[in-house]
Amino acid sequence: MNREVIVIDDNMDSKDPFVRVLQKTYPEYAIKLFNDANSGVQYIFDNLTKRIIVFLDCRFDAGIQGIEALNIIRQKTSLVYIVMMSANNLLQQSEAHLSEMINHHGIYYITNTDTDKAIALIKEINELMDCKLDCALEEWMEIQKNQNSNNENYLNIGSQSFSIDELLKEIRTKSEVGRKFEKDLIQLTIYLLLKKTVSI
Repeated sequence: MNREVIVIDDNMDSKDPFVRVLQKTYPEYAIKLFNDANSGVQYIFDNLTKRIIVFLDCRFDAGIQGIEALNIIRQKTSLVYIVMMSANNLLQQSEAHLSEMINHHGIYYITNTDTDKAIALIKEINELMDCKLDCALEEWMEIQKNQNSNNENYLNIGSQSFSIDELLKEIRTKSEVGRKFEKDLIQLTIYLLLKKTVSI
């Protein structure tokens, strides 16, 4: 399964203790580092079919700031977990920035040197992801893709056809098609459970 931790911080490099501890603790995750918020955001958008946990610095010396990057990501998807980081204490953040962070789902906050908290959050977020519909679908779809290497169209809606990857992206971006598929699947599952056609 594609699991990645994305670190977006202009003051870190691959030898930074924060990055190295994450790599050592979670070798099953690809750890990717971006020093520019725009590049990190674009990478996330280009890889919405992966399970991604983002560590995003609040303040950058140039380009867009962390809060702006957070807002851009949330306009596209609410299904990426984001950990905001700063060298400053949470109470030293501006009221506007605090408000922005509070108003978004799936946001955490740590100081950018707190590797113990970062490790604990990755474990916690991974457990949350395992319980989410899009991630359960991703796991099932990964099995289907392995059995169907050419990723043939899986779902037809009207005149549109969607491959497994395309369908997962529709769910992750909360598009109309993705929301309808998610709702229909939940309703079908409940119906089958009530009819005792399936068991858990």
